[in-house]
Amino acid sequence: MRTAINGLSASLGKNPSLVQGPGGNVSWKDGARLHVKASGTWLADALDRDIFVSLSLPDVHARMARGEYAFAVDGGPGQSLRASIETALHALLPHRVVVHVHPVDVIARSVREGAQAAFASLMEGLDWVWIDYAKPGEPLARAMQRASDAMGRAPDVWVLANHGLVVGADDPERAWRVVEEIGSRVAVAPRRAPLQPNLERLRPWLDAGYRLPREPIAHALALDPLATETAQSRWVLYPDQAVFLGGAGLFDPGEGPDARQVHPLGPVVIVPDAGVVVADGVNPACEAMLVCYSEVLLRCGSAEDIVSLTDDEISEIVNWDAEAFRRQIAR
Repeated sequence: MRTAINGLSASLGKNPSLVQGPGGNVSWKDGARLHVKASGTWLADALDRDIFVSLSLPDVHARMARGEYAFAVDGGPGQSLRASIETALHALLPHRVVVHVHPVDVIARSVREGAQAAFASLMEGLDWVWIDYAKPGEPLARAMQRASDAMGRAPDVWVLANHGLVVGADDPERAWRVVEEIGSRVAVAPRRAPLQPNLERLRPWLDAGYRLPREPIAHALALDPLATETAQSRWVLYPDQAVFLGGAGLFDPGEGPDARQVHPLGPVVIVPDAGVVVADGVNPACEAMLVCYSEVLLRCGSAEDIVSLTDDEISEIVNWDAEAFRRQIAR
């Protein structure tokens, strides 16, 4: 099982349309043990390093029953790591294998007005349920538990509004097939956007400790009018965006880098009609999320049809100790 899990994890993690940077998590159950991805590690590394921690499943269930949702690692080579912040949802599902990913197409559809009804048509014939947005960790696990209780069982597929997808299966191969099937059902063709930045207009930023992003798709945030409008008025659409890009977008008002102070959580600046720059030294996780955000917005229409996270929901994410830890160790 471990070999198959590592292969599944690496395949998911190396596909940026499914997982971005240290996002997403995978688990499997082996008797009384729950093996789950460590917080801040990358699924893409599963074939090269041990990214999983092992917990006592009865102990996790007992802690959850007492309202405790923080789980320490109880031995093994990964004991310096923390269990995923989503450990509770992996523990509550009865499936032997659980996959939690952030597919670009799922996010793009789930942030739209009327998303639940749209998914009801797209997911016909699958054993699935819709979950309204809930903060990752305990709130999300509790929301999923309530849905299971209402249904009298745990379904195989969970579509998480403004977040992503959870799939439960008996084996890694089945989990992969379900993720693939859902991907084909919900695929959204992105708009074609100009991606050539205006280097002359970006020069003040490039001379002030910034550089161009590694992936040109990021410039869509500045060069695609609908993407720019949404980024300015509906900045945070899903949790990992807030974690790695910050709780507020930074837009150059036309006066260059001296005009404003860079937000410490998201060293990315959008210069409308010119391009995007990132601070020197920005970590790969931030750039991965920047690409994801660009891809999502190119699959969305008018900002008026987008449901973003509220200020309170954003604050809960960016000020959460568990997410601060994940930001700190993300490479």
